[in-house]
Amino acid sequence: MMKAITIEDVARLSGVSRGTVSRVINGSQNVNRETRKRVLEVIELGYRPNQNARERPAEDPPQSA
Repeated sequence: MMKAITIEDVARLSGVSRGTVSRVINGSQNVNRETRKRVLEVIELGYRPNQNARERPAEDPPQSA
């Protein structure tokens, strides 16, 4: 069984940041067409979202003093 491809792997293999991968996954229009294509090609290699991360509640932002 192959190791799952993570968002970090997709970013590294695509030559972009995790944020860019996230924008592609979430359908943001704020991504260059060629960049989107590269990211999607890597995603096709077997990226699957981490369900534990998706279900984890967002952390509260830090409180300013």
